[in-house]
Amino acid sequence: MKILIVAPYTPFPPDTGGRIRIFEEINILSQKHEVAVASFVYTKDELKKASGLQKLCAKFEPVMYTNAIKVQRDVPDMAQRYITPEMRETILAIRKEFMPDVAILQHVYMSYYRPLLPQFTILEEQNIESKILENAFCVINKDFSKPLIRTYATWFFENTEYQAKLLADYENTHWPHYPLRITVSDLDKKEMDARCIVGESVVINNGVDIASRQIIPQKFPLLRSIIFFGSLDYYPNLDGLTWFISEILPIIWDSDPTIQFLIAGRNPPKGLKKICDDKRITIVANPSSIRSVAQYSSIAVVPLRIGGGTRLKILDAMSLGLPVISTSLGCEGLEVADQENILIKDEVNSFASSVVSLLDDRNSYLRIRENARKLVEKSYTWENVYSKLESKIIEHL
Repeated sequence: MKILIVAPYTPFPPDTGGRIRIFEEINILSQKHEVAVASFVYTKDELKKASGLQKLCAKFEPVMYTNAIKVQRDVPDMAQRYITPEMRETILAIRKEFMPDVAILQHVYMSYYRPLLPQFTILEEQNIESKILENAFCVINKDFSKPLIRTYATWFFENTEYQAKLLADYENTHWPHYPLRITVSDLDKKEMDARCIVGESVVINNGVDIASRQIIPQKFPLLRSIIFFGSLDYYPNLDGLTWFISEILPIIWDSDPTIQFLIAGRNPPKGLKKICDDKRITIVANPSSIRSVAQYSSIAVVPLRIGGGTRLKILDAMSLGLPVISTSLGCEGLEVADQENILIKDEVNSFASSVVSLLDDRNSYLRIRENARKLVEKSYTWENVYSKLESKIIEHL
């Protein structure tokens, strides 16, 4: 079978949640099928790094991003941004030369290219983007004057109320054109099914390369260190970090001033560094791997207030043996159980006290650590995840 994947960003190197998911999809599907990929790249350095994807693909066509074409006024900014003549020409050329049996289009905001693709084109939604924008508007719309969040990658969160409505209308218009739609959680599937009764929606979870994730050894007493990792140029992550640093961390330090906070991820903005002016906070920019920084911590925190889909950062932490303390929204969509394989806390005082108590409670720490690893091994390996997708594709063909 010949499969064409079209994405708004190159999945190599796999250093963010979205990139990792697409990379693993290519990695698994290419073991039995021919896979071609067309994706945007944004800098010459990124183009050079992306060449590593050639080893996995039958064909890889990176498209250097240029200015978008202006289309109708009612197209949301998130979709407008990705409409370029270069991508259009690339897809047409691949279609003619590669002749794919099926295409997988990553994200609804790439739907401008749907008419250029095979009749059987799958839409893969890693989030319900309009819901994220709605959530952002409700939670922190007033905070957009803060320098912390003025980053290139968070531009589309401005004017969120209007853009959320445009994007929801765009989703409602384009979802019915796909005979098969992928979501990453049951919650996203329910949202999609409620708004689109045509075609089929299926949950294909996020996952972990469990074979490469050996559990990190821990000695007691534990390191008095906690970690947050994720893309640091993504607004929901920045909002969560701002909330954690300003509201939760001071309460933690009132109980134990020795606890260190490690922040690891790609492209930290200057604004983040300004609010991390305590010597107990360390920022590791663009780490070579999650394990390389996670080994210096005992607990992973996921203090998210905005989001959708499911968080790869939680699965990554669990696979490495780091117990996770998360807000309910942070772990939304995952088959987790509070007190069994994760701690779920939405209130600042309970979140803070859970960090301190878990560092001191050996039995609870080991129970959550072991149960979380078992959960990932059972339900969240990439092999299991994408074998389900392969079966669905064959079923529709």
